[in-house]
Amino acid sequence: MQKLFFVTAFIFSAFIIRAQSFTGAGGAIPGTSLFQTFFPVTVSGVGTINATYGLAQVCINITHPQTDEIEILLQAPDGTIVPLSIQNGGSGNNYTGTCFTAVAGTSVKFGGAPFSGSYLPEGHLGAVNNGQNANGIWNLVVQDRRNGSNAGAVNNFTLSFTNVPAPQPPAFPACSGIINSGIDCASATLICDFNGQCGNTAGSTVLDWPGSGLDGPCFQLQNNTFVKFVAAASTASFSVWVPTHTNGGPYTQGGVQMLFFEGTCGSGAVIPHGCYPHILPYSSAANPLISVVSASGLTIGNTYYLMIDGFSGDNTTFRIAANTGVNILDVSPQDSTVCVGQSVSLTASGGNGVFNWSPSAGLNTTSGATVIATVTDTTTYTVTTTTAAGCPNSKTVTINTNPLPIITTEPSATVQNVCQNKAVTTLSVTATAGSGSITGYQWYITTMPSNTGGAAFPGATSSTYTPSSANVGTLYFYCKVTNSNGCSTNSAVSGALIVSATVATPAATAILQPTCLVPTGTLVVTAPSGANIQYSIGGAYQVSGTFSSLTAGPYNITAKNIVTGCVSNIKLVTLNNLPAGPATPVASVTVQPTCLTPTGTIDISSPLGATIEYSIGGAYQAATSFTGLTNGTTYSITAKDIVTGCISSPFLLAINTIPGAPVAPTGSVSTQPDCNTPAGTITITGPSGANIEYSIGGAYQAS
Repeated sequence: MQKLFFVTAFIFSAFIIRAQSFTGAGGAIPGTSLFQTFFPVTVSGVGTINATYGLAQVCINITHPQTDEIEILLQAPDGTIVPLSIQNGGSGNNYTGTCFTAVAGTSVKFGGAPFSGSYLPEGHLGAVNNGQNANGIWNLVVQDRRNGSNAGAVNNFTLSFTNVPAPQPPAFPACSGIINSGIDCASATLICDFNGQCGNTAGSTVLDWPGSGLDGPCFQLQNNTFVKFVAAASTASFSVWVPTHTNGGPYTQGGVQMLFFEGTCGSGAVIPHGCYPHILPYSSAANPLISVVSASGLTIGNTYYLMIDGFSGDNTTFRIAANTGVNILDVSPQDSTVCVGQSVSLTASGGNGVFNWSPSAGLNTTSGATVIATVTDTTTYTVTTTTAAGCPNSKTVTINTNPLPIITTEPSATVQNVCQNKAVTTLSVTATAGSGSITGYQWYITTMPSNTGGAAFPGATSSTYTPSSANVGTLYFYCKVTNSNGCSTNSAVSGALIVSATVATPAATAILQPTCLVPTGTLVVTAPSGANIQYSIGGAYQVSGTFSSLTAGPYNITAKNIVTGCVSNIKLVTLNNLPAGPATPVASVTVQPTCLTPTGTIDISSPLGATIEYSIGGAYQAATSFTGLTNGTTYSITAKDIVTGCISSPFLLAINTIPGAPVAPTGSVSTQPDCNTPAGTITITGPSGANIEYSIGGAYQAS
């Protein structure tokens, strides 16, 4: 024996599947035998198996020359037995990579040898997921019932356990009707509801007619009886229990056989729709064995027959419950649970399309395919109809109820005026869960005094809540309390909490910006307006929205409702700084004063421009030249922009002083006139210099 153990995990649609697999090595299958051969595998590390973690799949590899000779079962450690494949495949051979699951699309009964792929077994695979401890010895059980020369072998088999296990089988049904033994085909009872049909295979009477084909191809008749039914689907599936058998020997020697067919009773060959040559009885009273039988290829609304016969003449008791295909009256959803006072829509299907419901309590109507049930307590409703074949039929559905949370202290709020960023009343609610535990609170706000509708506040999910002062208007608050069953109760509304409208942020403009000519500006607030609104630019509030004689800089403008005291958000408006003046002039003295010309001239070279005028300490002029300037004087030169009135920084420029006169000449008469020389000579001795000329009253000369 080889054991493989692995744990895999993968994410599929946010669901983690955990799996464990165990493989048994197998061995030889003896030829014709009255006894079963057990092929064990040891399972460990699995523990309890149930509806949340358990057996999901059995895969086998068997070599055999004629698969309809062998019966294959699975036995769990607690003795529970699941039929996998009983005498299937005709004269074909082998099971190769054959897997049995509860989710396959085809029953192994309707497959063909060599079998490969996935099939539904002939029992409920989930029967082993009954809460037992899976750790221990499991057995694949095989018996070759016919030809001793056709021995085979189990090559290997694998059991897979996951957290998506095969579902548990239906419960053993109460006996709701009797299938009598010894009833011939022509007298077959029409079964309207198979759920809980009880019967037995007493006696040894064989009921047949020439050419029927009932005796031989699938099994030999022993003590058969007949019933009939109307198909509601193309395939009908049934669970079968055989609690007792009386022919002695091991359980494998007893049981029943079944054949689904259509045809004319007493005349001609029948058309089989599913043959089961051996449906096993319980292996022991402590280990119920449940088989699954199916009829395929059915036409909805047609009548079909089920023949039941004792295996090898066995006298047994049996019970049948429909899984699919003949449950011709259905209600959706099946039994459900809602919160007290909630509604659920119930829809019936099947029958002749005419439905009646009872009791009337909580129903919006008592007739029709769909009704709406609004329940305040757990209620079981019954819908009745008549099938197309004339069978009266009924179906029950139970609507269970979960209690609502109970509000023990309702929230309340004081009516008040509040302004932006000021505190408001804190609301509080207390409650009991009703059932389970309280799992959540959610506060809502509405403009109507009703505890329905409204908008949920994100984050307001505790038993206390302080409404936001940003909410505007006459408002109402309530809390939705939810318990762990998903049921909710809304508290009463808190009463009105009047939140006065916040004052709108002002709209303001600078209608006059400071200039060099007018160095102050004016701001005007245009909105909000109203008899109760006053305005401030950072100081006292005033009625007028006009603020003048303002120096350059930023101003925080707010509006105030003098009745509520609410103040708006700040509107920031900035008055411009004074514009910059012209550049400092660049000027030069183009004419300096002399003794000959005692005044000077200043010419300005920049800044230049059509809007620029100039001053040397007096009036401004457009000309850039200033003449006739006093010698020895320093002038302050500025430029002015006549548009903005802005004046440049001064530029200082001095006019030279007139130079001093030469010193008084010195000299002497070097020749006096006489009778011989009638003209005299004057000789000047100083001052002297290259720039000095002299005059004795006439023209100046260098000598």
